[in-house]
Amino acid sequence: MRMFCWGLRSGRRLGVVTGLALGSAWLLAQSIGGDAMALLSAGRYQEAVTRLKAEKDATRRAENWDWYAERCIERAEVPYDERDYERALSVLDSALAALQGTEGAQSAAAAYLWAWKAVVHRQLEQYSEVLDAYEAAIRLYEALKENGPHVAYCYKNAAQVFIRRQDHRTAEQYLQAALRSDTTGYYQLSIYAQLVNNAYWQNNLEAALRYAAVGMVQKGPPEARASLLSASAQVYRRQGQWAEAQQRLSQALAYYQTQPDEEENTIRCLTGLADVAAQTGRPAQAEAYFKQAEKLGLRIFKRGHSREMIKLYCEWGDWAMRYRGPKTALSFYQKAIQQAFPSLNSDDLSRNPGAAVIPAEPWAMNALARKAKALLLQPTPQARHTAAQCLDLALAVAERLRNTYGTDEAKLYFVEHNFDLLREAIRNEWALYQGCDETQHLERLFDLLERGRANALRDALYQQRALALAEVPHSLLRQEEALRRERAATQAAQIHAESRGDTAAANRCQTTLFYLERRYAEVLRQLRAYPRFREYTQADRRAALSEVQQALPDTAALLLYFDAGDRYVGLAVLRQRLWAWDVPRDLATDSAVVYLCSTLPDKRRLEAEPNRFFEQAYMLRQRLLPDTVLNSCRSVVIVPDGLLAYMPFEVLLLRPHTGAYATAPYLLRALVVRYTWSASFVADERTAPATKAAQLLQIAPFAASGQRGLSALPFSREEHPAGIVANVLLDKQATAAAFQNAGAHYDVLHLSTHAHAGSQETAGVEFYDRTLALPEIYAQRLKTSLVALSACQTNTGAFTQGEGVLSLARAFAYAGARSLVASYWSVNDRSTAQLFTHFYQCLRQGLPKSEALRRARLGLLSEPGPDARKSPYHWAAFTLTGADGTVTFATQAPPVWLWAGGAVAFGFVVLWIVRRSCRKNYGQLSVF
Repeated sequence: MRMFCWGLRSGRRLGVVTGLALGSAWLLAQSIGGDAMALLSAGRYQEAVTRLKAEKDATRRAENWDWYAERCIERAEVPYDERDYERALSVLDSALAALQGTEGAQSAAAAYLWAWKAVVHRQLEQYSEVLDAYEAAIRLYEALKENGPHVAYCYKNAAQVFIRRQDHRTAEQYLQAALRSDTTGYYQLSIYAQLVNNAYWQNNLEAALRYAAVGMVQKGPPEARASLLSASAQVYRRQGQWAEAQQRLSQALAYYQTQPDEEENTIRCLTGLADVAAQTGRPAQAEAYFKQAEKLGLRIFKRGHSREMIKLYCEWGDWAMRYRGPKTALSFYQKAIQQAFPSLNSDDLSRNPGAAVIPAEPWAMNALARKAKALLLQPTPQARHTAAQCLDLALAVAERLRNTYGTDEAKLYFVEHNFDLLREAIRNEWALYQGCDETQHLERLFDLLERGRANALRDALYQQRALALAEVPHSLLRQEEALRRERAATQAAQIHAESRGDTAAANRCQTTLFYLERRYAEVLRQLRAYPRFREYTQADRRAALSEVQQALPDTAALLLYFDAGDRYVGLAVLRQRLWAWDVPRDLATDSAVVYLCSTLPDKRRLEAEPNRFFEQAYMLRQRLLPDTVLNSCRSVVIVPDGLLAYMPFEVLLLRPHTGAYATAPYLLRALVVRYTWSASFVADERTAPATKAAQLLQIAPFAASGQRGLSALPFSREEHPAGIVANVLLDKQATAAAFQNAGAHYDVLHLSTHAHAGSQETAGVEFYDRTLALPEIYAQRLKTSLVALSACQTNTGAFTQGEGVLSLARAFAYAGARSLVASYWSVNDRSTAQLFTHFYQCLRQGLPKSEALRRARLGLLSEPGPDARKSPYHWAAFTLTGADGTVTFATQAPPVWLWAGGAVAFGFVVLWIVRRSCRKNYGQLSVF
């Protein structure tokens, strides 16, 4: 506790940290009047504020607000020192409520009250409220363009909450902002302690030790040094340097035990020393430390629901698992669960009334996961059922935590680093299904599979829907759009700076991004004040199984795959039934998947060994698509996972084959195949309107010649047939700004260009003048039914657990495109032109997108020519992902100059924003 509030309390008295002008007797007598003091003493805050704001002189009125905050804090300190935190909160809430509607609500005095409110919430371990209060203080300081230790204090302690939530990227940004804000150096030592802690939890031990070395030479109060010693000891424990860890923990403990209000830090040190003792063969000493920590914790955390006690019992359980066995370990894990969920008193969670509140607390998730893991060491049916209940509740905590994250990057990091939890739950549910073959387990399996599917993408699309439908002021919508575009332009500038090795420019962009993201978060906070916006963004985004089944045609199947590590679990969802199967990830399966993924882009290898390809393609079809599923449908929607996300299923063979590629029995011949990101997207298709009078825009930057080292694509002119009316931007017209300006106004976009997946070059799409980077695509807002990416590798990229392949196609989906045709590998320019010519002809005939693409591919297979040109290299690269449906094209296109005319001006605006943002010194908060 001392480290958390010492700065505010002692700083107020010493005049170091608060940034407030302290009230004086003269001020009280001459400006405020004794009646204001009397009103505050009587708890009549509103009347006191009315008296204070009556002052005519602006300088004295500002001093009045400082005086008001000081007196209110003094009133709150009385119950605070008595540990009556609820009464202290009541004082602060009343003080802040009385300021509403006055200039005092926007003053440094109000920021000081908010910071104190955070301190009190911290004592109640109400971390969401802690963060909200610090954020309110920081917003005020930023609006006032203030710097100083009082600002650094708020950034630093807000970062602590982000670390607790495992939002380490945001925590790092806040801690760096704290360093920039701390103009006196007062908090440097404690900030470095938190940087060590944050790097440790990311397993970046090198960075943690680097921060520790810098921190150790800083000056600061003894509690800050003890915090740094304790944080660095964690790093040495992780490295197995037990003597160094013990020395630092002992030094920190020696200080904490002399302080009456450092019980939490004392418990942390005792728990760390217990781990050191256990790891160095002293189990009895370890248990003694645990007991000492428990005794102290039970004395100070009388109300229960303590994060420190959850951690203590989890680590004690880990010790017991090693030295006492699973039964004793389970008892400690249960104690940890009861700290997180006081109502869950029974070991059998089904006998409990249920958790009334799901905490945003990683250690609650960890306690449940540890109990499940211990139960599964002896996997009886009852143990598996109880483990399933634990894992379900742990996943609910994980979902609660994920929803507290502001940025997609933070959400992706959290999901990926906690994905083992979902994997364990799916493995356990699969084992339960194998044991009794009941439909309820298949339904439960469907729910679990959907939990780990494209959540960030769904969040983004729901937010776009909310912005479009929630009836919020246009001024807020304009702010949101301006900040979104400025943020994307700055991200692109940072990427380009990194690619050319300009570290200084990249760091300036990173600092700029931090403040832009804060401003963007503030706009979203204002938008959430509107009920309909809040309703749309907080709605349950996962579709129920029944909704998905109703959305499927009678002859279609949805195939969900999950990489469970040792196997692929497959689930087929049909309108009237479910099937499940598993595919062991043995050497044969993994080798075949790797072979197909590496061979399909290699034209010469396919030509050299067709029979080997046929053998592997048939074997994989048998495993991944059993005959029972294959014979039950005429079309499939596939949600792949792991390595399967890089393989077009259409190349798999229905039966054994040798000989020619042209006559091979590909899955393409029997089934219509498309892909999607999750089952919920299939359910959403029920409400998607048909695309009528569709306007098509084709962009072909390199039709006549190459530019910037990129080759010409002469066949790109021919990629839509003459019978379809379209606007076409060729060569110099096909700039990035033209696309950004015009793209949102078309129903169908066709990009005939070069692209990069990001493995060796900056991920993005090439236009005549520059690369449109991935963040800039994400920032677009498209209303397109179809985006055809006639470019290389637009359907590949880095794979992220729980979200899938972060490809260029996904970026366009994030921007609002309902369906995409994109490629897995680089394809011959002529083959691509032929494919898309067939594709648009089929669309014009009224065929759905998936059937149109299927027939276009079959058309390439049936054309005369050598068999080598019938290999999957030429026709299988492009697949359809997203919603199906027909596209009826317009008979007349609008003049493209209506949209392209503003492109040049837009480009200059973006360039000016980026240069202004990245060159300005954001070390000061004066950007606001």
